[in-house]
Amino acid sequence: MIKRRVWRPIAYSVLGVTILATIFFFYSLIKVNLLGSDYLALVAAVLVLCDYVVGVLLLFGVRRKKSGLRRARRIIGIVLAVVMTALFIIGGLMLNRLNKARQTVTNVQYDARAVLGVFVPKDDEAKSLNDIGDYTIGFLQLGQETLNSNYAIGAINEKLGTEIAAEGYVSITEAAEALRDGSVQAIAVNDDYFYILDDIDTFAGFRDEIRQIDEIDVPMEATEQNTPNYLAGETEVVEQPDISPAPTPEPTPEPTPEPEYGENRTMIFYFSGIDKRNSKAVSAGRSDVNLLVGVNTKTKQVLIVNTPRDYFVMNPALGGEDKLTHCGSSGTENSIAALEELYGIEVDNYMKVNFNGFTSFVNAIGGITLNNPTAFSNSTNAFHFAEGEIHLTGRQALSYVRERHAFGAGELARNQNQVRVMRAIIDQLRTKGVSLLLQYDEILKIMEGNFETDLTPDQLSSLAKIAITNINDWEIKQYLPTGVSGKRTTASTPGTELFIIYPKFETVNFATRLFDLLASDRILTDEILAEAP
Repeated sequence: MIKRRVWRPIAYSVLGVTILATIFFFYSLIKVNLLGSDYLALVAAVLVLCDYVVGVLLLFGVRRKKSGLRRARRIIGIVLAVVMTALFIIGGLMLNRLNKARQTVTNVQYDARAVLGVFVPKDDEAKSLNDIGDYTIGFLQLGQETLNSNYAIGAINEKLGTEIAAEGYVSITEAAEALRDGSVQAIAVNDDYFYILDDIDTFAGFRDEIRQIDEIDVPMEATEQNTPNYLAGETEVVEQPDISPAPTPEPTPEPTPEPEYGENRTMIFYFSGIDKRNSKAVSAGRSDVNLLVGVNTKTKQVLIVNTPRDYFVMNPALGGEDKLTHCGSSGTENSIAALEELYGIEVDNYMKVNFNGFTSFVNAIGGITLNNPTAFSNSTNAFHFAEGEIHLTGRQALSYVRERHAFGAGELARNQNQVRVMRAIIDQLRTKGVSLLLQYDEILKIMEGNFETDLTPDQLSSLAKIAITNINDWEIKQYLPTGVSGKRTTASTPGTELFIIYPKFETVNFATRLFDLLASDRILTDEILAEAP
């Protein structure tokens, strides 16, 4: 038996290390910001109780005479302290890793505002930029792409040490046709615009006709003021010095603590699904899924409005009407601006996921279950979806939301299926409840490289915390604006008619009304939704 004067320092040291490990774990838990104050208080109480039990086991009866019971108590105390210390340190390290993953997923850094690929015909002998110095190269002279084209021309000139022959085109169809007929021998374009060609029969498979030999990164700092306008014949930019007097600095106000993000308010999120992502450039790409999700954290209601991808809307970046899906080629913010103008709303934040991230996420949560109203097979017959309740894996869910050719209603039927899948995902998250916390790290790893958002790490955690708290109290409502199909030239294809959907504005206005009611804390009842045109 260890003597009292020897045991005391040992006991206090062991207890001190255990308390430090407990503090480390609790601090890491606070940093992750996933638990509400009630849950944190409960965890803190349990941790204090654990440390107290260890202290009692190690120090109770230290002044008493030797006994077998005291010896057993000390051994149990040492074992318990070692186990708790190990668990708290491991748990704290896991939480810190989770926090880093959260930072990585939300803080997506871009090296370029756009990436322009340089393409030549597949059978052309050119291997690099050095081989096309005497070529005429086609560029897009279309909205904000004009700036990207001008920067690329300057970059190519600098690399080759000569001025290239550049030709501007007002649409990707004109640029592609010029390369086909030999008017130009190469084109340098943002390849997000090639997705537009997929909707045009005469250009189906165009990307198989060409080969990329290089690419030009357009830096974030490129602007119309510091980029020569080669396509307009101007080759020199003179920057005017700023001679305005420096403003008198205002006194720094005392910071006021901000409320928890999303607490007791209504937010509108834009959820976008794309089939491509260039991680080097500012988010762009044709959006196949365009969900507006209104969330009222007071009334615990969620409103999902799915806008058809072929809706004929204003494309802010190009200054003309276009298919909604084409707005994404000029960046996520452009898609948001188009939807804000359509519905007269303000979107708070966006979340964007590519198809790989979607399938992996659905698999990670154990698949989804939904009620399918009509049996159908996808276009390749790879999957058949029976009528009634069906369970879908990630790949099946992706096929389910993408299929439109199997329905007479086409695009509108696909929109309904997309909302069904969204609801099924929410239902599955409800089923998993607080156990989702155990998969938070796994889900964040899946999203890294496949997911993009303008939410900060703390905002993302706050939303997760709000969603998990009383998760079964949330009520989901949905509405799908409709339209009439037709064919029109668009801002992105001014010389070519494409399939579009003319909005039925009575349905658009009804969606706006639902967002207004949600924001005013009105409960969206089935009776209100029954008033839909």
